[in-house]
Amino acid sequence: MTHPITPREICIDLPHIRLAGQRWGEGEHIVLALHGWLDNAASFAPLAPYLIDDNTSLIALEFAGHGRSAHRPLGAGYHFTDHMRDAMFAADALGIDKIDFVCHSLGAAVASMVAGTFYDRISRLVCIECYGTPYVSNHNDLPERMRERLLTMDYMNPRSNRYYQDLAPLIAARIKAGAMKPESAERLVRRNLNHEAAGYRFISDKRLTVWQPMMLSEEQVQEFIPRITAPVLMIEGHSGFTAHWHYLPDRYRLTQDIRVVRLDGGHHLHMDEPAAVADVIKQFWAEKPL
Repeated sequence: MTHPITPREICIDLPHIRLAGQRWGEGEHIVLALHGWLDNAASFAPLAPYLIDDNTSLIALEFAGHGRSAHRPLGAGYHFTDHMRDAMFAADALGIDKIDFVCHSLGAAVASMVAGTFYDRISRLVCIECYGTPYVSNHNDLPERMRERLLTMDYMNPRSNRYYQDLAPLIAARIKAGAMKPESAERLVRRNLNHEAAGYRFISDKRLTVWQPMMLSEEQVQEFIPRITAPVLMIEGHSGFTAHWHYLPDRYRLTQDIRVVRLDGGHHLHMDEPAAVADVIKQFWAEKPL
């Protein structure tokens, strides 16, 4: 059963930045949702109505630089550890002691690393199409990565000055970057744009497209995974990105309590096939009550 409601816009002032997001439902128990790289809170619009009830609400938090959240100042980066800090500050601001996560892609990477760091703060962890950091380094290439990328962000104008008259090519470009249904791509694209007198303009931070100069090694990531004490549900898409990540089975074996489910769909299966994804999540919640 779905609860077709319009999400309520929210704004959270952290000590260092203002984050935006959307809330579905007004139940006292908050599920915190974190979206993927270059996505936004609209990522959870198809799924949320299946998950909320009289007691449960879902808050989709937008990472800095994404959607309607503020951009980081020049000189500050967008490393995943910055998103980890923001997620914890946001949970505190929302009064969430034990965090119940439902997260996708980058959001799932952030949440799983948070769960391995602040393991006493996590009650349940649902990861969709990512578990641990998605890209790792053998560290042999660090000098080259530093030289190529360390200074790049500070030479970029974070705000786009280009205007578009038609959404169709933007939606097509989003689908090309990661296959999904057109209606899913349109949801994400629209929330990353402002519609102004001159046309559509992207408001997400252009610096998000710059890859970070520093990545963890797989050995370092695997230091965090065994420390996750919360039960984990990992949802993979048959045609998603996880099929190509050879290190995931080792991470699964290191996890204390994990269920791995593979469903039809691609990387954004939670948007394209929300009912099927919600059924698996609700079954997991029933098996692992708070």
